[in-house]
Amino acid sequence: MHICYLQEILGAFIEAIEAATGRTAERNLMPMQPGDVHATWADARLIEALVGALPRTDIRDGVRYFVDWYRRWKGR
Repeated sequence: MHICYLQEILGAFIEAIEAATGRTAERNLMPMQPGDVHATWADARLIEALVGALPRTDIRDGVRYFVDWYRRWKGR
């Protein structure tokens, strides 16, 4: 489950994927599409109250951890 406290910028997320994979993404920049939202913010206080302190992982580290795990798993 991903619980985000901070608004993440899509470009930063793509850059994190590029850094973790060593590949450059093909970007097809388009205007906002129907259903796209300009910004969203989740309030994670309830889940934190229910389960206790939540781990906080920087988006770059999280993407790198995922790519490393996926490559190990896919290598089987």
